[in-house]
Amino acid sequence: MLEHYFTKPQTADRIKESWIGQSIEKYVVWLSDQGYAATTVHRRVPLLRRFGEVAWDHFFEKTTPNTTPSYPSDFSLGFALFWIF
Repeated sequence: MLEHYFTKPQTADRIKESWIGQSIEKYVVWLSDQGYAATTVHRRVPLLRRFGEVAWDHFFEKTTPNTTPSYPSDFSLGFALFWIF
């Protein structure tokens, strides 16, 4: 679905490779199903990707080397998206 909105393959690949990529793809599918315009996707996806990078840096930098960090749950991601948009 990302290829539909982003013409450069590198852009879609960069989004998919992110740890939050699957959630972003689901969100884009949902936006499409709800009838949102392409400009909405173009505005929100880079913001979400950047949010994922910042969350990764702040969440995983603070874990100790001997612990295995867990990914934030879909609930926490949904809660964050609620406050962003």
